[in-house]
Formats: sequence, structure tokens, C-alpha cells
Amino acid sequence: MSQGNETLRGNLKLGLIPLAFWPFLLIPNAMSLGAVSDPRTSLSQRAVAAIFLLGSLAYPIALAVAALVAFVLSKMGQHDWALRISRVPLFYSMTVLMAFLLWIVQG
Repeated sequence: MSQGNETLRGNLKLGLIPLAFWPFLLIPNAMSLGAVSDPRTSLSQRAVAAIFLLGSLAYPIALAVAALVAFVLSKMGQHDWALRISRVPLFYSMTVLMAFLLWIVQG
């Protein structure tokens, strides 16, 4: 299971990469939350913007929860589930990135 633990750690390390940009996004995203409710924007554009803004602000929480659950499952011997959970931050990042790109295209 050593290779499984290395894969688990590798997945979680990849999940740390977007966290390096998080401090630079925090203040602009928090300021943008006020502009999302502008009545001149369409409902779909407001929804996509809110998904991106709230999703990017909540990323550290999602990463910490996924890492904690993955390590607990790994210690319990459930390595397959631990690997699946360790991939959650990567899918979370891709979802937030897709919301950002959709927001740009709509804007």
C-alpha cells in the first residue's frame, strides 16, 4: 500500500497548487460579491459568477475536509475510498475554473 499512500499524497499535493493563488483572489472576489447582485445582469450570469466567487472563496475549506477524510480513510484501511476522496480538490478546482471561464464568455 506504499504506492497507494504516495498516490494519495500526490493527489493532495496537486490540490495545494490552487491554494497558492487563493490569497490574491480573496479580496477581489469578496469585493465582486457585491456586484453580482446588479439587476442589469442576467440570472444565468449572476448564478455562474456566484458559483465562481463562492467556490473559489471556499476552496481551502474543501481542501482541508477532503485531506482529513482521505487520511482518516487511509488509516482505516479503506485505501480505494481515500484515493477517490483525495481527487475531490482536483475536480473542485476544475469546476471553479470552468465557472470562471463560463463567466468570462457570458460577460
